[in-house]
Amino acid sequence: MPRLRFFIYLLIAVSTLGCSHRWDNLSVKPVEAGKKEVVLKDLRGKVLLLDFWATWCGPCRRLAPDVEKLNETYAKDGLVVLAITDEAPYLVEGYKTTFPHNIPYYTDEEQNAFRAFDVTGVPTLILIGKNGDLIARCDGYPIPADFVEKLENALK
Repeated sequence: MPRLRFFIYLLIAVSTLGCSHRWDNLSVKPVEAGKKEVVLKDLRGKVLLLDFWATWCGPCRRLAPDVEKLNETYAKDGLVVLAITDEAPYLVEGYKTTFPHNIPYYTDEEQNAFRAFDVTGVPTLILIGKNGDLIARCDGYPIPADFVEKLENALK
């Protein structure tokens, strides 16, 4: 019984702590010169769609137009899309000339964001709500309908 009481007190204590996520202090660097580094916690209050991808990835190339369409459709409602790769900026610049898309590209060469979201393969989409909570995840291609439904609900 004393163990149970201790466990209950511990749960209460933990639940009263401020809500923090392991990705709050993550930052990603823009590929484009002159753009500002993005810290995820600075985007609280917005719905985030993180698109983890690579220049060499065929499914990522097929997914990119779908992500671009989501960006075009929902940006006015508060969606922020970040396309994140662990590759060097010069590789992304070369990719952009061959496969132009209107999506903001960011690099995470140290793979901090990849590790924080347990991304072990690409493409992977991560949907984060306005309060910073993980809402949905999509590993691979195509984007399932329920993922888009969760995105729409998060924007309400």
